[in-house]
Amino acid sequence: NGQGIALTLQVIDDIPVSTSAPAVSAAALDEANLADGTDPDSNLLSTTGDLSSITGTNYGADGFGGVTGIDINGASFVAGTTIYLSQAASVDAAIAASTTSGADDRAELVINADGSYTFTLTDNFLLSDPSDPTAQTEDISSLLGGITVFAEDGDGDQVNNGQGIALTLQVIDDIPVS
Repeated sequence: NGQGIALTLQVIDDIPVSTSAPAVSAAALDEANLADGTDPDSNLLSTTGDLSSITGTNYGADGFGGVTGIDINGASFVAGTTIYLSQAASVDAAIAASTTSGADDRAELVINADGSYTFTLTDNFLLSDPSDPTAQTEDISSLLGGITVFAEDGDGDQVNNGQGIALTLQVIDDIPVS
């Protein structure tokens, strides 16, 4: 009769799945490696990473799509932009993030759309901890109010239900040596 059979197909889109809240910690950079530090080595002032392959996060069949934005303490930044982390030249002054370079810059962060990132230390942070006079690791991300990177899979599904990926940046405080 030529009528054929009506067939309905349904495709279920997979979404990125994480076993826990996605988080990435960049390798800690040491102020001792700065030109005026106690162990200068310019080769050790930068670290790189890749957000497209996070342990515990599966981007599914669609794969990693890209970084869609960055939030630092409520301020939004675009992927691929150099973010300058600055601090006024007084001990324990607040650390700020901006796309404008200035005299008080302490570090730079670039997170690209493909998920690759570079964190570079350019000067020492002026942070005190009288209770621990030995070298200590400072969590710059916490002092900034948190760094969240928003990403999506290949067809636009948000990673972590739109809550993003927490990025931790750490700097080891240089201490006097004799």
